[in-house]
Amino acid sequence: MANETIRVVIVPELGGKIISLVNLTSGRELLLQHPDRPFRRASYADQFNDYDISGFDECLPTIAACSYPEPPLAGIDLPDHGEIWSLPWRSEVRGQDLVTEVSGVRLPYLLRRIAHLSGSILELEYEITNTGDKQFKYLWSAHPLFAVERGTEIILPAQVTDVLIDSSVHNHLAVGSANLWPQASTISGHTCVLNMITGPEANTADKVFTPRLSEGYCGLRFPHNNEAVFLRFDPQQVPFVGIWICQGGFQVDGPPEFAVALEPCSGRPDSLVGAIARGECPELAARASHRWWLHLEVQ
Repeated sequence: MANETIRVVIVPELGGKIISLVNLTSGRELLLQHPDRPFRRASYADQFNDYDISGFDECLPTIAACSYPEPPLAGIDLPDHGEIWSLPWRSEVRGQDLVTEVSGVRLPYLLRRIAHLSGSILELEYEITNTGDKQFKYLWSAHPLFAVERGTEIILPAQVTDVLIDSSVHNHLAVGSANLWPQASTISGHTCVLNMITGPEANTADKVFTPRLSEGYCGLRFPHNNEAVFLRFDPQQVPFVGIWICQGGFQVDGPPEFAVALEPCSGRPDSLVGAIARGECPELAARASHRWWLHLEVQ
């Protein structure tokens, strides 16, 4: 999909993955690419890190692998990064829209996503429908990995003065606790500035979550030419943002990952079990539907 401002490449067969988002006015590829790991179709419940780990995937009904904790669905295993990233999606072009949909495997749902370009904005509209006769709780998270450069700034609403630490490699930040944003305290007693990207030599990889938001946006600003990308959403339906800040602390094949994922999401943390325990995820009644939207705006 393309217009005069942006070009988007979507592969429905790869879990609806958005593999490319290019600002045509500057030529910048905004999404992380991994040339050493070619695209290939996953099998259901495979490990996410065994594949290309690039671009923009969708996570539902959990991000971290877990077992559904509540009756009548207790004990159902939900895989790493959820179900739908590893499934082929059905697709149809309707006018200027790309309509894609996928059905759940272990939980009964249908997810539909409509993609549309409007100027410098990729508009994504979502609808999840419970196709079963029992209610269930779920997590949805966008999972766009953005390529970054030194000096990239992570932009959040001014209300965000602390974050929940969900994971941190090398004992960098205290997992499970709240920490200040943007200047956080490390386990070793130092101060780190979480919203400014330094470089892969930092050897860190942290996943944090905002508090419940009243303003629905987050973004990245790149110092090279003051270019930016913003994600906008309705905080009534999408109340949190997960932020994966990887500066060399995570590595698979090839060089250490240098990227930031901005992940507007319906709940926190990454495990549905944890989100249910915290009361921070939606519940979908039998035969009911939830709708939300996400806009990616290039500036």
